[in-house]
Amino acid sequence: MDGFLLALLLVFALALGGRDQWLVAQLADALERSAPLLVIGVMTATISAAVMAWIGAGFAALLPHRAAQMLVAFALGLAALELAWPVRVKP
Repeated sequence: MDGFLLALLLVFALALGGRDQWLVAQLADALERSAPLLVIGVMTATISAAVMAWIGAGFAALLPHRAAQMLVAFALGLAALELAWPVRVKP
């Protein structure tokens, strides 16, 4: 159960980036789509993805093979559900 709880927390932390894309889009619209904002957004996404992959690989190395597979399956399923959830954009 502890692995499932950790996977749930990791999926929620991972999916928070999807909500931030709307914030970046609103900022880009307010700033007339500035190029530095795009560069900062791409750099931030790349760095956060690399850190999450590094932490995930380290955590997966601690688990037995079957447990790691189940953790990945639960995490992907919850991530898919969270990403399918509609986003309410403030006008």
